[in-house]
Amino acid sequence: MKRRHFVVTMIALAMGCGGTRGTPFSTKTRQILGALKKAVDNEDLAVVEKTLALSKKQLDAGNMIQSEYDVVEAIAAYAKEGDWESAQALADECDKLTKRST
Repeated sequence: MKRRHFVVTMIALAMGCGGTRGTPFSTKTRQILGALKKAVDNEDLAVVEKTLALSKKQLDAGNMIQSEYDVVEAIAAYAKEGDWESAQALADECDKLTKRST
């Protein structure tokens, strides 16, 4: 398993994935992850980079926690490397997490 994928999985578990708490992501982060998934689906690096920049602004403003940003950053890093398959796998995993009911 690639290190980044492992890190994202561990973050998701730490944030409550797999329990009964519902989605481990805030509403704003779910919106950002949705945009990022769409960008990854389309292999649109420009939108991936814009989404990452928006995420950084949200983190700096205190509207996103570090572990949420780390997930976005990991997906974006795969996309920047041209590893769209890994970016897609992580984006899909996060998409499943965002759709968990509370």
